[in-house]
Amino acid sequence: MKSRRKIFYLFLIFNFTFFILREAGAETTACSYMYYNQSPVSMGMGGLDDIFEASPGASGNPALLAFCEGGELSGGVENDAMEAAMSRVSAIFRIKKAGIAFGVFSYEQSFPIVNSDGTSYSGFSQSGEINSLSIGYPILKNLSFGLGMRNVNERFFVADSESYDSESYADSTSYADMGLFFRHRGFRAAFRAANFGEAKIWDDEPLPSYGGFSIGYAGDRLKAGISAGSDQVTAISRLGLEYALSGWFAVRAGMDRTDTAADGMFMISPSLGFSISYGAFAFDFAAVTHPDLGNRAMTALRYNWGRKKVKPASPVITEDKKTKPERTRKAAPAEIAPFDGKPAQKIPLPAAPEGERVNIAVTDFEARAPLSQSEAAFISDFVRSDFVKSGRFNVIEKNNMDKVLAEQGFQQTGCSSAECAVAIGKILNVKLMTVGSCGQLLGKYIITMNIVDVESAKIIFSDDASVADPNDLRNKITELIGSFLNTVK
Repeated sequence: MKSRRKIFYLFLIFNFTFFILREAGAETTACSYMYYNQSPVSMGMGGLDDIFEASPGASGNPALLAFCEGGELSGGVENDAMEAAMSRVSAIFRIKKAGIAFGVFSYEQSFPIVNSDGTSYSGFSQSGEINSLSIGYPILKNLSFGLGMRNVNERFFVADSESYDSESYADSTSYADMGLFFRHRGFRAAFRAANFGEAKIWDDEPLPSYGGFSIGYAGDRLKAGISAGSDQVTAISRLGLEYALSGWFAVRAGMDRTDTAADGMFMISPSLGFSISYGAFAFDFAAVTHPDLGNRAMTALRYNWGRKKVKPASPVITEDKKTKPERTRKAAPAEIAPFDGKPAQKIPLPAAPEGERVNIAVTDFEARAPLSQSEAAFISDFVRSDFVKSGRFNVIEKNNMDKVLAEQGFQQTGCSSAECAVAIGKILNVKLMTVGSCGQLLGKYIITMNIVDVESAKIIFSDDASVADPNDLRNKITELIGSFLNTVK
């Protein structure tokens, strides 16, 4: 009920916001640089910055920050045919469930005046910064809400052609953005409202107030989407796609169309871009052609950390000089070797008082891209449910487990190693711990599961399962638990 109430309130807020935007009738807008994409990733996809990339900039959807992994530092520069120079720096990081980001986008442009004798001087220049602070938070498993606070500082320098005297002007203002983001498997949808209070600068000039909706698809290699929205006087539609040719190289293409209601004119701006990744670093490039403003190009360098990598599960084999090489050959899933170099055999369960079952606990499985931690929690619930149905174990209830761990100040999310399992098992006073991970690789959902004996700190069982159809995921987990039950005495 609480979640439904949240969605209802957000629905009212966004409808009110959209009403304000549609009723706005201003014919002039200041600070046109608010429109500029502040990331070459979205710029290369025609400006699609609401459903694919978590960006701290003024043109991004803050709701995407809720599902970003780890952190990121980035910086970039941009130039256009009007000789405007732009630069930006930004950072993204996580605090528990929330994604936080801040960024600074600066711009400068000069228009020289040429005298009759051929000499020139700077007759007019414009410069400024847009500072951004954004937060995204998941309100449901697949739905997030974001809020962005922006501060605009703008300056003008004007020189008199006769007296050569100069005057400078400066002003600043602040405004807020809101966004909603929904994802389910490959489907993506978002709504964003920028400057929903219609802040003004230079006394009475309104800043652009944008409201728009985006939908798209994000797969292992292909991303594609469209968006439609408008500001006070212009309708804006975008189309873009990205295709990963390999794990380190991706190409992008897109198109941006603007329609002006006052004169019925429209303009189309095509764009191209690419990214090259190497380890934790990535280089992005994008170029766009505008009928009036000419060509623009943007480059950026990114560094990320804390993003989970999909690694194949590998058994821990104890060193034994007498073990023959052929005894460590890969076994079938139902005959997983007990990791001591010996042929597979029935595994004895830890001793329990007569008439009682062995205590076992299941941690939240580690989520690996592109799955979220909330999706991984469902996998853990399925595993926990199958252990209960087997009737052979005393399964620790999740809420009780979370409560005990919270009292001890222990965070279980991302716990997939034997050492972490042993530490949690001792706190919970259980004999066995179940840890694992889930992710997606080459179009298949992959689940790995390890059973750890808390007392000996050894992995007594390890197996994995993969399915292409998510509808088969539940049955595959049941088979995985059955495989473990068949190997114990």
